[in-house]
Amino acid sequence: MKKISYYLRGAAILTSLGLVLSACDKEFDLSKDINTDLSVGNSFSIPVGKTTKVELSRIIKESGTIAPGGNSVYEVITSGSTSSSVNLTTVSFGITPSIGSVNITVPSITPTPMLKATHINAGSLMLQSDPYNVNAKLPKEVDKFYRATLSNAVTQLSLKIDSNQWPTGIDNVTLKNFTIQFPEILNLTSGGNVFTHSSDIVLSADTKSVTIAIPFAYADIPDDKQDQYITGEPGNKTFTLNERLSISADVEISVSGIPEITSLPLAFEYNAAGEVTVASIAGVFHTDANINETITINDIPDFLKNGTSSFTPNEVNFKLTLDNPMALPWDLSLGFQSLKDNGQQSDNVNVAINAKPGSNSILISNKQGADVVVPGLPKLFAFIPDRFVITSPNDISLISPNHTQAVDLGKEYVINATYDVAIPFSFSNMKIEYIDDITDLADDLFDVLDKVDTKQIVVEATAETDIPVSMNASVKLFDTSGNPLEDGIKVDLEKFVVNGDASGAVSESPVVVKLTQVKDGYFKRLDRIEYTINANNVGSNVSLRSNQYVLVKNITAGIPNPIKVTL
Repeated sequence: MKKISYYLRGAAILTSLGLVLSACDKEFDLSKDINTDLSVGNSFSIPVGKTTKVELSRIIKESGTIAPGGNSVYEVITSGSTSSSVNLTTVSFGITPSIGSVNITVPSITPTPMLKATHINAGSLMLQSDPYNVNAKLPKEVDKFYRATLSNAVTQLSLKIDSNQWPTGIDNVTLKNFTIQFPEILNLTSGGNVFTHSSDIVLSADTKSVTIAIPFAYADIPDDKQDQYITGEPGNKTFTLNERLSISADVEISVSGIPEITSLPLAFEYNAAGEVTVASIAGVFHTDANINETITINDIPDFLKNGTSSFTPNEVNFKLTLDNPMALPWDLSLGFQSLKDNGQQSDNVNVAINAKPGSNSILISNKQGADVVVPGLPKLFAFIPDRFVITSPNDISLISPNHTQAVDLGKEYVINATYDVAIPFSFSNMKIEYIDDITDLADDLFDVLDKVDTKQIVVEATAETDIPVSMNASVKLFDTSGNPLEDGIKVDLEKFVVNGDASGAVSESPVVVKLTQVKDGYFKRLDRIEYTINANNVGSNVSLRSNQYVLVKNITAGIPNPIKVTL
C-alpha cells in the first residue's frame, strides 16, 4: 500500500499538469528555458523499519546464576558446597620412670631386761627416679601443645621390703606423710602434680608389698615452656619429658626385740596399668584442610559481560554455612577474588571468619548488621566476572582459646561448607551498554530513493522506557550484507537521549537522527541502523527489574526538502 499511494499521488499531479499544459500554446517547447523539476510539498516522510520492546528479561538472560529476586530485582545468585577433612592420629607414651630402692636405716636399740614393743623414729627418706625419658611423636598437625588429656593413665607404684626373710625384732615399717612430686606439667586427677597418700603405709611380715594407684588427668604445658617440652619442626613435633619424680616420707619402725639388721632395703617399682594414650589435645593445629572453591557465573548478558559495562554494587551478600565438627573454633582467613576469562582480575579481598563448634551460618556483606562486615566486597564486582574464587591462603588452623578446649585424637573430621551468593542489581556508578537496531530500511526506502534524488534523510522516532536512568545513544549504519557504511553517510544525532523517570514510571523521549549522503548511491545500500544505548554514571541505588524495558517506536524516515520530480 505504501508503494501504490506514492505512485497514485504522483500520477494525479502529472495528470493535472498535463491538463494545464494542453491549454497552453501547443508550439511551446518544454525542453527549452523551462525548469521541468516539480516540487511536491515542503517535506516528506514514511514509516520505516521495525523494532521490538526490549525488556531486561531479554537483555538479562535468566539462568542458574542470574534471576529476579524480591520485587523482580535482578540478582547474581549462585551456590555450592565444598568439603575437606582432618585426620588426627593417636599418641601414646610411657610415664614409667625407673625409681630403684632406698635403704631405711634401723636405729640401734639398747637391750634392757624388760624390752617392750616400741616405735622408733627412723628419720625421713628421700629419693628421685631416673629421668622419664619420654619422646612421643605428636600428630603432624600439632604446632603447639597446651594440654593433653590422658586416657588409661592410672599408674601403679609398688613398695616392697626387699628381703628374703622378714627381719627378727621388727614388727612393721610405717611410712607417714608419703608424698610423690611429679614433673610440673603432669596433673593428677585429684589436681596438681603432688601426690600425697591419704593414710600411713604399713609394711610387715604379712604385708611385705603395698601397691598404690595414682591416676593422672592431663599434661599441661605453660606457654613460656613450650620450647622445653615440644621440639622439632612443624609437621614433625615431639613431646619430650626428661625430668624426675621425687619421693619423700617419714619412717617409723615398730620393734618388739633387738633388730638383727642395721638397714632395711625398700624397693620401688613404677608401672602403668596399661598403655597411656592421649585422648585429646588443646593447642594450635595446622591441618591440611582448606577451602578452595571456584564459583562459575554462567549466562552473563552481553551488556554486563563486555568491557564497556561497569558498576559498583551497593550490596554484596555471601552466606556461608560452615559445619565445624570439632570442639575448637576456627580462625579462618578467606581470600575472595573475581576473574574474567580475558585475564582481568580484581584485587584480593581478605575476610576473617571465626567458626564456632557446630553449624555456623555466617552472612558476609558490605552492609552493617552482617555477621562479618567487609566494606571492600563490592570491589569484587567492579566488573561482572566469569568466575570468582574463595580460598583459604593457609590451610585451616585450629587454635584452642584456652587449655581446656581440645580436639579428640584418633578421628577423622569432615569439614563441610556450603555457600550462597546474592548480589542485587542495585548499583552506584553504573554503566550499562546494550545494542538494538532498526531493520529492513532497504525495502522501505527503495521506491522513494528510486524516484527521488535526496542527500538527506531524517529518521524520527519515540523512545519509551521505564528504566530509571538517563541513556545516551550512538549509531552505526550497515548494508544488506551486514557491511558497515562508515564513510558514505554522515550521521548527526540531533536527539537521542532516552530519559528514564527516576520513579520508574514510563517516559517518552524524542529521537532525531539526520543522515547525510556524502557518497552517491549509499542511501540505496542502507538497510540497518544499529543503535547502542549507554547509561553512564547512573548514580546510587538504581535497581534493575526483569519487566523494565526500552522501546523505540513510531519510526519514520523523512526527506526534509520538497521532493523534486523531473518531467
